[in-house]
Amino acid sequence: MKIVLLAACLLICTDLSAQLQTMINDPKNSWVASFSTDSRLDLLGDDLVKEMFDQTKTDLSYGVDVMKLTECADIKLYEDDHALAFILMNAVKKKQIQIYSDSLCRYLTSLDIIEPPDTIYVPNPETSEMEPKFIRYYFEPTQIVLFRASQIAAYQPKTGKWIIKTLAVAPLIRLNGHNGKFIKFSPVFWIKVTERKVNMEDPNVTWAVRTRSKGIHSSYLTFSEIVEHKKTNDQTPRRHFLDKANTDPRMTLYSVDNWNVQKKLTLTERQSILSVYDTITIPDLTTEEKSVKVVKHATQADDVVQLRLVREWAWDNRKKELSVRLVGIAPMKDVNNDFGNFLYNQPLFYQRFD
Repeated sequence: MKIVLLAACLLICTDLSAQLQTMINDPKNSWVASFSTDSRLDLLGDDLVKEMFDQTKTDLSYGVDVMKLTECADIKLYEDDHALAFILMNAVKKKQIQIYSDSLCRYLTSLDIIEPPDTIYVPNPETSEMEPKFIRYYFEPTQIVLFRASQIAAYQPKTGKWIIKTLAVAPLIRLNGHNGKFIKFSPVFWIKVTERKVNMEDPNVTWAVRTRSKGIHSSYLTFSEIVEHKKTNDQTPRRHFLDKANTDPRMTLYSVDNWNVQKKLTLTERQSILSVYDTITIPDLTTEEKSVKVVKHATQADDVVQLRLVREWAWDNRKKELSVRLVGIAPMKDVNNDFGNFLYNQPLFYQRFD
């Protein structure tokens, strides 16, 4: 019996770390890294999140497309009421899903730990003496403001394809100091997720959104914030990907004009997108006159600091399962003004997986 329990424990502890090792061992992958992203999945959200994750104060609903939202017997859902937070907390309280204390989902936890009982002292109305009373501060789904995804990324140079897997997801709450000032966003618990493509016509799928990462309020793979686990090529995956997009006519990439219209880009169109034109002044040593010349060169790897992630999130109420599936990525190029100051990020094209 002890051997069976030990084997089950080892299976839980190694499940997600084994996925990472599998990607490292795959010879098709020349580069593997792990990273996490924080995303807003509701349309309104928390005031602090609005302030921190959307500095431009633009339309906050852009970047979150509600694909499906239906009521079910367990819970009523409304698009501006933290739908996924209510769904997960409902499933956790009914013990329909397992929750973990770490992003690799090695250690099981429970609401008894998340919502520990506390002792307060209250006066006895008859004796006026202070007596202990046990209470529990229940966690409210409306306290959840973001969702953190623990992910693995890999690059396959032969095909120029990015592989990004979401291993686990955690709802995040704000942690404030004694003075009431914000400290950080903290995970409440972690759950395992799948990458299953769901059928939106399935009545068991009660909630689904697509996140398209607008501005800085949603999720990107940021190359300066990753942990590399494998690198077998001197050329960075960014450089190789851009070179392949600029030279390989067999590569399939799409326009960023409209996600819902899948417009394939020709090699000539890709080369035009990746071309950068600079104006330089050249002095004539004989006449001392200056002439202006336009120089063309390709987008550099260092210009692409992020990959925009387009993902579909869906909840299957029968299976009690959250699916987080990558459906597209876009390399994001920094755009600067004439003085070299950063203005904004611009997507170059989409690689789609849907």
